[in-house]
Amino acid sequence: MAAIASQMPYTFCGIDSDNGSEFINRQLLAWCHTRNILFTRSRPYKKDNNAHIEQKNYTTVRQVIGYQRLNTDEVLALMNELYRGPLRVYINFFRPSQKCVQKVCVGARVVKTYDIAQTPYQRLRGNPTVPKETKETLTRLFETLDPFALRKDIDRLIHEIQKRGR
Repeated sequence: MAAIASQMPYTFCGIDSDNGSEFINRQLLAWCHTRNILFTRSRPYKKDNNAHIEQKNYTTVRQVIGYQRLNTDEVLALMNELYRGPLRVYINFFRPSQKCVQKVCVGARVVKTYDIAQTPYQRLRGNPTVPKETKETLTRLFETLDPFALRKDIDRLIHEIQKRGR
């Protein structure tokens, strides 16, 4: 968890976890407690509690890797390389998404309004609470990136994962 926190461009205020034992463990709870980080979890068997997370699970896990069961250390190492490396960078710098900014009830219907599509990097640059040094560091990184080379690395790793996961 400390490795993840050190890569974040902002500090944690809280962690909202799924309910499974793969997400909740004593180490995570102790880590949150010692850093005074609020830790909450969803209700069991209520996947709509974490709709945003579930949506990202689909777009960043299922659409990328698929639904097959992958359970060898070799495949785990490849998946860690994919998600910690080129896929993380590609999603954060080159894959825009829309964010719901307003929900209004009109009778029995909910009308949602979305902002313009932006990448997480663009949203972070527009956030006034993020330190200027962090924005400058990320901008220097962005200027060095080649989305085509990232896609090539992503595709290579996905191919290896699928080949070894059979």
